[in-house]
Amino acid sequence: MIEPLSFLNMAVFQRGVNPDSSPDEFSALMDVPLFIGYMLSYLLQGILFVQMFLYCLVFRRTDPIYLRITVLLIFMVELASTLIATVIVIESIVLAGYLAFSVALQPAFTGICILCGLAATMVQGSYAWRIHLLGGSWKITVPIMILSVTQCVMVSYWGSLDEEAGLLELAGTKTIHSASAVFTAWLVSSTICDIMITITLFYLRKQIQSTQSQSLIVRVQRAMTIAIDTGVLTAIGASFQLLLFLSLENSLIDMTLFYALPKLYSNSLMATLNARIIVKAGTFPDDNAEVEDKLLEYGAGNKTIGDPESLKSL
Repeated sequence: MIEPLSFLNMAVFQRGVNPDSSPDEFSALMDVPLFIGYMLSYLLQGILFVQMFLYCLVFRRTDPIYLRITVLLIFMVELASTLIATVIVIESIVLAGYLAFSVALQPAFTGICILCGLAATMVQGSYAWRIHLLGGSWKITVPIMILSVTQCVMVSYWGSLDEEAGLLELAGTKTIHSASAVFTAWLVSSTICDIMITITLFYLRKQIQSTQSQSLIVRVQRAMTIAIDTGVLTAIGASFQLLLFLSLENSLIDMTLFYALPKLYSNSLMATLNARIIVKAGTFPDDNAEVEDKLLEYGAGNKTIGDPESLKSL
């Protein structure tokens, strides 16, 4: 068995980083990006806790059971991912003294990759379902789901390409070229999926603006506006990570966003759901889920989402 430090030096050399580089240079290319990535991940996990608390406070009794189960599953997946990441960070520091060694720990790193892909798929699937309820065609929702499942498979496969080296594959072999292609396919499919979701929601919002009353627009479209904004944000995040990977391949700088990106997806969905919260006189009303009911009516083919008088209660 290769000693952790010797293995790390070999893997770093194969990634293009000079093993004789100064500690500061090594840290800047390998350890610092991972540290930033972990800190961003913990920050977004904390925000997710707050969003989950607000959701349970307001919608735990009013939302459909399938939506509550989806939210719970996404939260549990993100929590499991954070716990596994914390374990491999501690283990990498104990074994090798470097954060960079954490990406070489198998099968834990593969597990994180699977959870990351699963979280993104559940969020994108939730958006696809809402698009369908809003009247979106299957010609849109099916490609969205295909791309979403593709990104999940790609990131899971990428994490398990080399059981010994994990992310730090041996350069000059078929493995490294295959890993680069799979990594690229993961982020490209995820970015395209986010863009499709954003454009479709924007189109549906325009439809509502042209066919419904102003009071309906104010109340029903709040969640759609947040969904569009967060969809753009996740697409930019995936694109930026791909750009870092392709332009700075001889480092782990692209890992700055790896752990944070799935939590960005989860927070985007929770922000969309919590956007239905209406604060009146310092209290949270229990009828916020009526906005969701209006969306369901719209998607069911009834293009008139309730009468104007019924909107006053929202």
